[in-house]
Amino acid sequence: MLGTVFHPYFWLASLLIRPMIIAGILNHGIVEEHDLPAQMHVGQTALATWSLETGSSGGFARFQAQFPKGVVAESLEDSGASFSFENGRGKFIWVDTSPGETIFLKMRLTATSEFHGGTITQWFSYISDGSRKDIEFEPHHVSLEILEGDVNSPSASPNDFSIIRSWQADGPDVGKMTLSISGHEPGQFLKIEDVLLGQCKAEPLEDGEASLRDVFDQSILFVWQQSPEAPFEVSYRVMGDAEACSSTIRGKASTVIQGTVVELSIDALELTLDAIAPSDPTEVDLQPKNGSNQSQQDASANLQSPEPSHEEIRFKVQILASHQRVPASHFVQRYQFNKALMIVEHEEWIKYMTGSFTRYEAARDERVQIRANHDLPGPFVTAYSGESRITVQEALLTTQQNWIP
Repeated sequence: MLGTVFHPYFWLASLLIRPMIIAGILNHGIVEEHDLPAQMHVGQTALATWSLETGSSGGFARFQAQFPKGVVAESLEDSGASFSFENGRGKFIWVDTSPGETIFLKMRLTATSEFHGGTITQWFSYISDGSRKDIEFEPHHVSLEILEGDVNSPSASPNDFSIIRSWQADGPDVGKMTLSISGHEPGQFLKIEDVLLGQCKAEPLEDGEASLRDVFDQSILFVWQQSPEAPFEVSYRVMGDAEACSSTIRGKASTVIQGTVVELSIDALELTLDAIAPSDPTEVDLQPKNGSNQSQQDASANLQSPEPSHEEIRFKVQILASHQRVPASHFVQRYQFNKALMIVEHEEWIKYMTGSFTRYEAARDERVQIRANHDLPGPFVTAYSGESRITVQEALLTTQQNWIP
């Protein structure tokens, strides 16, 4: 039998040697004790008991525990409650409880072949002053115990854990970083953190149903209490000089595989010139569909010239770039996009912009709306000082605006 290693991120691990764990919420008058198992192997049955001191609460009450995938719970002692178990959640409901009552509960837990470890979360709900109060107790982590020769042991090994980067440039100062994660043990704790340098900023896109995702200082963080099946991907948008940002981002990851904490360094991406080139100015078919009898001159009434030169910084949304001019009717027919457009010519490219905002937040919201409702190739936010293109980061710093995720 292999020894069990408890993940360092769970501070309750230090208390697991005690016969009962106290997760009291003293300011609510509710105190909970339990003896949930610290580990289970496939096929194991364990008894778990709880005692709940209800304090000054009384009347309707409910206690529920959400178990990891692969754990089946049965009620052995319910203190007069009705019990149900569905979708991994055990639920006790009392129509009436007395203030100062101590409630004793007991469940039989069985680990099936689908159990890979995970976290048990618990809540107690009651009525106070005519409104429902919900108290969440400290989560409890249960590790998968691996027995020697166990045919149900995970196929993952520490050497298989891998995270691969890929990069897609959506413009000169914006791109998408994707992390492909494989070789981990599903259902176990997983943490990934990337660090950005300089003026680079991150905006989460796909998070793989993470328990927590956060952006702080120069880091973006993803945490799973129970990691999904391998392989899977997460991605985030990077704002800043494409070449500088994408080639300097480094990260680290940690997880638990077969009871052992595994840490991994995620190196920076080595980009080729092709990977650095923005993807937004791709040559596309911009000819109006057959049957359109609206002339380019008539349709161009919806295309505006750039704003007069001034030093005010504006945020705009670039929706397309081409080597040729096209009428506004093309955007209506092909993309169902009929908002006012502006044309900016730069190094043989004709760039089509929409909107003009003094606040980055408004431009970002416009980009989100366009991406959700129109099949345009990668709209993104740009920034201008008068007629001069500047980076979004420079615009944010100059206008003293906070970047909004």
